[in-house]
Amino acid sequence: LEAVHDLEQDIETVQSDIQEARVDLKRLLDRDLRNQGFKRIDETYYRLNDPKPLSDAWRIGIRPVDVSAGHGIDRYVTTQQTDIGSESTKLDVSAIVERLESGDPHLLLGRPGAGKSTFCRMVIDQWEAKSRGTIFFRKSGSANLDSPGTLIDAIRNAEGHVLVVVDDAARPESRQIYEVAYEFRNDTEVSFLLNARYNEYADFEPTIARETDLSRELNAYMEN
Repeated sequence: LEAVHDLEQDIETVQSDIQEARVDLKRLLDRDLRNQGFKRIDETYYRLNDPKPLSDAWRIGIRPVDVSAGHGIDRYVTTQQTDIGSESTKLDVSAIVERLESGDPHLLLGRPGAGKSTFCRMVIDQWEAKSRGTIFFRKSGSANLDSPGTLIDAIRNAEGHVLVVVDDAARPESRQIYEVAYEFRNDTEVSFLLNARYNEYADFEPTIARETDLSRELNAYMEN
């Protein structure tokens, strides 16, 4: 019995050491991710960040935690109807979340100020509320994404169904997100939600430094 007790203690010690190693790895990955402009959105993020007053949130820039406080505003798109003219249809956050849960990548295009970023934050908030899995979020104006391997490693070590959200994904500082998306193109437990301005995406070449064949594959992948 004493031997069994000692074995149980050894197992508990090993489990504790493994958990500590996981925490240390997460800290290292998060540090490197921040250098690439990414932030991990999870329960800890919501616990450590308080929502700003509505006026401040919209003036400074709305965050996922502000959306959770009810500061998000529904977004609409105009659709052309042949019989009754045009009408506005609300973008359905739940519908997009369901599609992302199936592993399909989504690229949201629109004019400046149309609400692309806010809509993506609403998706982030619902994804976290449903406890689907880890979220990696990169807002507009972040540091250059010049080490895609850092994000790839973080995704592979993340828990649950991973959601990667990137603002202004057609800008030069974000272009390598397409290489990351291509890396996980066959993984239904990793989803990508990107947004971009119409004019910037029209002139965008995701992989200028890559071979032409791979560039075509990436373009085809994001157009599906």
